[in-house]
Amino acid sequence: WALCSPLLSLSQGVRTVTLTLGFAPEQFDDRAIASVLALDPFEVQLSTEKGWVAPDMVTLKSGLYAALSSVTDSPTASLKALQFEMTLNEQVDPIAPLPVDASAIPVSWPVLRLFLRQIRQPAGVAADEGQYRTHYQPFKNLVLVRTQMKVKVTGLTELQIENDETVLNPARPFEPFGTAPSVGSRFLIGHAELVAKKLDSLTFHLEWMGAPEKLGEHYRNYGAENVKDNTSFTVSVNLVDKRLAVPLTSQARLFPEANVSAPHAITLANVPGAVQTGRRGYVYEREPNLVLGENLRTWGRYLQWELNAPDFQHTTYSAVVTKKSIDLAAAIAARQPEVKAADYQVNPPYTPKIKSLSVDYTSSTEVVLATYQTGAEIDQLFHIQPFGYAELQPEPQTSQYYFLPQYDNEGELYIGFRDVSPPQNLAVLLQMAEGSADPDLEPVPVQWSYLSNNRWVSLENGNILLDTSRGLINTGIIEFSLPLAQANTLPSSELYWLRAAIAHHSNSVCDAVSIHTQAVSAIFVDQNNAPDHLSRSLPAETITQLLEPLPEINGIQQPYTSYGGKIAEQDSHLYTRVSERLRHKPRALSVWDYEHLILQQFPQI
Repeated sequence: WALCSPLLSLSQGVRTVTLTLGFAPEQFDDRAIASVLALDPFEVQLSTEKGWVAPDMVTLKSGLYAALSSVTDSPTASLKALQFEMTLNEQVDPIAPLPVDASAIPVSWPVLRLFLRQIRQPAGVAADEGQYRTHYQPFKNLVLVRTQMKVKVTGLTELQIENDETVLNPARPFEPFGTAPSVGSRFLIGHAELVAKKLDSLTFHLEWMGAPEKLGEHYRNYGAENVKDNTSFTVSVNLVDKRLAVPLTSQARLFPEANVSAPHAITLANVPGAVQTGRRGYVYEREPNLVLGENLRTWGRYLQWELNAPDFQHTTYSAVVTKKSIDLAAAIAARQPEVKAADYQVNPPYTPKIKSLSVDYTSSTEVVLATYQTGAEIDQLFHIQPFGYAELQPEPQTSQYYFLPQYDNEGELYIGFRDVSPPQNLAVLLQMAEGSADPDLEPVPVQWSYLSNNRWVSLENGNILLDTSRGLINTGIIEFSLPLAQANTLPSSELYWLRAAIAHHSNSVCDAVSIHTQAVSAIFVDQNNAPDHLSRSLPAETITQLLEPLPEINGIQQPYTSYGGKIAEQDSHLYTRVSERLRHKPRALSVWDYEHLILQQFPQI
C-alpha cells in the first residue's frame, strides 16, 4: 500500500509522520490483528532522491479512528484504525520524489509505502516453524474508509528571508526589520514546505543578539509611555496569499518577558482558524504549482512579520538626546539639587538582530474514500503488486476500497503478448508436461481473463473460441477472441496481458513446458503412404514450409513431435481385438476387462 502526497515533502529537521488508517468495523478482527501487530508485521519506507529509506523508529498501534486521529465527526465514530507513527532524525536525507528512472510510480510528490514483512516462525509454535510467513490474511478483507496523515517538523532552518531593504542570509546574524526599524517595517519568511501545505500550527524559534536584558530600563528616558518592558514590542504575523495579507495573529511578542537574550518562541497554535477568521471563505489549499523565485515578493504565498507600535525609537533618538541635553543644562544652570546623570542619559536605540531562527510546524491531510476520485486527487493511494502498481479503485459490486491488493486465487499465470491489435483472434499452444498433475485432486476449472484499466475482465463469456487442452490437463491449443483493452500499470501497457487463474488445488493441472502463439493443428492426410508411416511420430522441426506459400505467413515452425496417429490394424491385432470383444462385449466386469479395454484405446501404456 502506498500514499503519495505533497505533505511528505520533508527536507530537514526532526520529522515525525503519523499515518492513521480507518477501516469499516465489520471486517476488523481485533483479536487476530492485535496478535499480529505484536510481531511488527509491516515495513515502512519513504522515498528520497537517492532511493528508499526506513524511519529511525516506527510505532504501530490499533484503536478507534476518532481517538487516534482526533477527527470526531459522526461518520468516524465506529471506525477501527491502525496508526503508524514514524520518526526521522536530522541526518536522514530529504524526503522527496524518487528519480523518474528509479520510481515505479511516476508521481510529482514523495511516496510512503507499506510492505508486509516476511517473519520467521519461532520454534515450537506452529507446524511451519522455521519457515517465513507474511501475515496477509488478517488484513486482506479490511475495507479502507478514511486515511489521515499528520507531519510534524522541528528545526526547519533553510529559510528564504528578506526585509524591506535587502535579501538576508539566515546562516548569519541578521536584522529582520532593517537598520532603522519603524512601525510597519516588514520581515518576510518563505520555505517551500511552509507555503505549499495546509498548516495546523506554526512556531518560530529565535534568539536575539546584542540586546539589553531589560528593554523597559533601556528606553526609560525616551519618554515613550508605551515602552514599559520586554513585552511592549510586538509584530503582526500575516500569511500573504497572492498579495493579500491574511492575519494569523495581530500581537505576537518579539522578546521573552524576563531576559531578551534568552531563547524565545512565537507560537501560532490554530493556523486554520486564524486563516478562516482573517479571510472569509478562504481555504488554505496545497498548490503544486506555486512559483518560488529568488525574491520572496514574487512568490504566490509567504509569511510576513510587520512591526507594531511602539517601534525601537530610531526616528526619535536625536530629538530625545537634544531635549535631554537641554534639560540637563537647565537643571545645572538652575543649580537643582541632586542632579543625576542617569536621569538624562539616553541609550542608543536597540536595532533588533536575530542570531538564529528556526521554524517548527505541523500539517495534516485526510482522504475520505467515499469521495475519492482516481487520478484527480493531490493525495493519491496505490496498491503495489509484484509486477506493477495501480491506484486504488472501488470494487465494482460494492464500491468499497480494500486496504491491500486482493489475491483470491491460489495460483495465477500472467502471459504478455507483443504486437497485438485487438479486437482480433489469437491461438496459443500450451505444451504441457502431461501426467504431472496430482491424480488425487479433482481438476479445478481454469478461469481466463484479460487486463484492462488495471482490472482483470473475464473471457468466459464467449471469448474462448477453442480449448483442446481440456483446462490445462494436456497439451492443446486455446483460441481467444481478444477484446480492446485500456492502458495499464499492473503490469505495464507495453504488452497485452492474459491471466489464467485457478482458485484452489493448483496441482490439479499439469505443469507447462512452453507457450507459443499463432498455433494451428496440422492433420496428416494419407496420400498412398507406406502402411507403416504412422508407426512412429513425426520428429520435431520436420515441417518447415507450406505446400502452397502464403504471403501473410513468414515462416513455419514445428517445435514438437506429432501425436495421435497409429497405423492400420494388423491381422494379428484384429484377431486379438475380436476375441477380447467377444469376451467383454465391451462391458468391464473384472480387472482383466478394465486392463484390456484401456490398452485397446491407449496402447502406449
